[in-house]
Amino acid sequence: MMRYCFLLFISVFLQASPNVYFDDRAAGELLKRIEAEDKKVHMAIYSFTHPQIIKALIAAKKRGVDVQVLIDASSVKSKSPAPRLDKQGIHLYLWEGSRMHGSFCVFDQGVWVGSLDGSRKYRPEDCEYALLLEDPKTVSLFEKRFLELRLVALPYKDRKERMQKQAPQTIDAVALQLDEKTFHVQK
Repeated sequence: MMRYCFLLFISVFLQASPNVYFDDRAAGELLKRIEAEDKKVHMAIYSFTHPQIIKALIAAKKRGVDVQVLIDASSVKSKSPAPRLDKQGIHLYLWEGSRMHGSFCVFDQGVWVGSLDGSRKYRPEDCEYALLLEDPKTVSLFEKRFLELRLVALPYKDRKERMQKQAPQTIDAVALQLDEKTFHVQK
């Protein structure tokens, strides 16, 4: 985890002019990016009740975009949109480790990183922030991280069966299993 934080820090300063957004613009810029994407949206986020984000993800899936969402298992409550997203064919994964504190969303040509937790409404006291990074190496690193987390996470469709059978793997174990030949970090 320290490695990813350090690389994010370095990439922000190496990028000519990273896009930085604060407060209600953090969610607005994420929505714009989801609506414009035509290849992939791989999102890792703590909570997920923001109606516009939900609609944008469903619309992206209908456009043929590869939409995958990793959410903190503890945030899936009775009013969770998870069943709705699942019915729309969006691949959902439940993170069962410690809390998903950071949020990020990988697109084909960029990565959105921020404090937004995906909750229903922006509140000024939340002091949200987001960065949009377009450096190809940074995008590749976040895509690799998403794949590592996804491989450890519980697929939403399998939640009842797996919860009764086994404990989840650790991230370190899955990271070692990733085949370097199938995932290339751009230099």
